[in-house]
Amino acid sequence: MKIMNKVIFIFIMVNYFNVFTAPLIQKISNNTNFAFIVLNHSDISSCSLHGKNIIIYPQDTFEVKILLEIGNPSLTLRPIYYQESKNGPLYWLTDEKYVYQDHLVAIAHGAFKKKYKKIKSMDASKWLRNWVGLYMFIIPYENEILGYLVHLSRVVVHNQKHSRSQWLSFSKGIFSKLVLELKILQNEKGLFGNIKVLHGEGGVCIEGNVERL
Repeated sequence: MKIMNKVIFIFIMVNYFNVFTAPLIQKISNNTNFAFIVLNHSDISSCSLHGKNIIIYPQDTFEVKILLEIGNPSLTLRPIYYQESKNGPLYWLTDEKYVYQDHLVAIAHGAFKKKYKKIKSMDASKWLRNWVGLYMFIIPYENEILGYLVHLSRVVVHNQKHSRSQWLSFSKGIFSKLVLELKILQNEKGLFGNIKVLHGEGGVCIEGNVERL
């Protein structure tokens, strides 16, 4: 009887993880001179980062695991300040509620232009929209193909200026078992993100902590 109960328990747990496993981002590398805040996170579990004022600092690596739920978007990042160098002065783009303020954007834009003289000049509002990009969205998709039980999964990272897709798999259900890394970069055209796909088994939220499987 004890053996039977153990088998039933294992069966339930396996099915639980198969149903509720989600892809996760295990690391965000921010290789830019801008800090980002997690503005929104569509995960509704106790592991959600929404409203927790999580900041991803310039030229730094953020290694807290983030579950990605199917949603549009799943994760929203907002650039909140510009820093000339690792230990240089900060030029905020937002107020304390992380809302963009025109006079702060103008100051940050002036400091930016002094350092990056080779980047084509534009006014502060266009710089914020078209170079900084306002937001960075991470959007996972899982699409059925021709009505069959085969899915084409992808993750899109985009902001106001750039959009990049990472096609992932043609195998049904594989999306929920992905481990990803996000790299935020900058070049002369602005800020953009790249997704790297790693081997893994996704994760679940257990008592407020993301556990990899």
